[in-house]
Amino acid sequence: MIARTEHHDLLPGLVRLHILHHAVQYLAFGQCMIDALAGHSYRLSPKGLNPMPVMMERDGLAVARVRELKGEAGTE
Repeated sequence: MIARTEHHDLLPGLVRLHILHHAVQYLAFGQCMIDALAGHSYRLSPKGLNPMPVMMERDGLAVARVRELKGEAGTE
């Protein structure tokens, strides 16, 4: 059986893995990403999700691309 502290450390890694999985499939951010993760039984609020892509980029796991979306700047 996995100890509670080990499980606690594992969950953020699985969420990051799913973020990467969905990010390579389609432009996904904000509520769209929260809904996609909910399909995998992860319950995240915007406050919980927003720092993850920034930290993933800082750690070299992802690279953000900025492009115009219907006249507004968006991050891809």
